[in-house]
Amino acid sequence: MAPELIRLIAFGAVPAAILAKSRGTLETANISVELTQTPSSTEQMKGLIEGRYDIVSTAFDNILAWNGYEGEVITAVARAQQGVRLPVYARPEINSWSELRGKPCAVDAVDTAFALVLRAMLRENGLDMEDGDYELIPEGATGHRLESIIRGDTYAGVINPPWDKVAEEKGLILLGDHREVIPDYPGGVFATKTQWLNGNRELAARFFSAIQQAIDWARTDSAAAQRVLVIEGDYGEEDASRALKSLPHAMSLNPDELQVPLDLRLSFGLGPKMGTDVSGFCDLTVV
Repeated sequence: MAPELIRLIAFGAVPAAILAKSRGTLETANISVELTQTPSSTEQMKGLIEGRYDIVSTAFDNILAWNGYEGEVITAVARAQQGVRLPVYARPEINSWSELRGKPCAVDAVDTAFALVLRAMLRENGLDMEDGDYELIPEGATGHRLESIIRGDTYAGVINPPWDKVAEEKGLILLGDHREVIPDYPGGVFATKTQWLNGNRELAARFFSAIQQAIDWARTDSAAAQRVLVIEGDYGEEDASRALKSLPHAMSLNPDELQVPLDLRLSFGLGPKMGTDVSGFCDLTVV
């Protein structure tokens, strides 16, 4: 019987999926994965809503922001990362947060996810977008944000790993990271449309079980797992090590963690269309 296809879209590689393919847990589950790397959260979420993708790996805030778009309901179903690091880098001529006053900053989309983290950090350092202190420019995924800053079109942005190493090589200045302001901000999640999940619940459960088995193996033999990511995932040694550390210990969602980005969104007056109860944005029965 031919493997069942899952169309997955993510920001960059998905290390757990690489490990699951290498270990054969996806094959045992009779699943094949088609991975698309997204240029932006807008493309990612529109593609999910339009049915071009089945599952996304994304920040939970994108689920909050896009729920109800064109009447579609999106739900987070599993944890994709144990945590996240969101450093803010600026052009070499910027030596302090205050020097970003009047400058454009690069974000994925202006009102979701890491853009709100950046706004919180700027607010903590005396700059408020509502007061006209700076402008957010939607540049897309991390690599595009970095290119914009290097070109001088924008002056700062969240440059998360592994792009942070490139930022430093290009002489950009580290201003700080999210842990100074929002230390409990969660890592990414896997999410899908409720309509797709209702028709494919068994397939989804099989997929995440295969992923979890690969993660469990990586925990017991990190050296071998790191070699898999280097050889089959084209990671450098350091990036592979960091990717392994970011794998979730358990894929089950924790609503208390997900409350953090919801509260951040509400603090900027950007309440989700589908209400403010975090339980309405996640399904805890899949994993």
